[in-house]
Amino acid sequence: MPALNGTNTMQYAYDLGIVANGRTLGTSIMFENMSFGGSSTQWTTAANGGAAFGLGLNMGVENIYLRPNGRANSVGQMSASGVKLTGVGEAGVLTPWVIADVANQPGFFKVGLDDSGNSQFQLG
Repeated sequence: MPALNGTNTMQYAYDLGIVANGRTLGTSIMFENMSFGGSSTQWTTAANGGAAFGLGLNMGVENIYLRPNGRANSVGQMSASGVKLTGVGEAGVLTPWVIADVANQPGFFKVGLDDSGNSQFQLG
């Protein structure tokens, strides 16, 4: 994650192509002025293989746009403004929201095998 100290904001968008019943829908999700002040990540090797991580999130986003007609078309868009993801500690003090703790409840990435012996990527 860039700018974990919150000194910079970033803009990004990603496009989804959905195909169902012979129809194609181009959808975009755009994030404007996102910052991660006070967030943290930790990485280590997992006991059962792969990589384990810890993530404390303190994120703010000025605007989120869901554009059902693609990135360049704002017709029919849904937006959310002033979004803040954080935790709240004692006496209402804002702290990072701990999504994964590398020592006590880590998240993980690893490649394992399914029941048929095929490789599969696992995230947990």
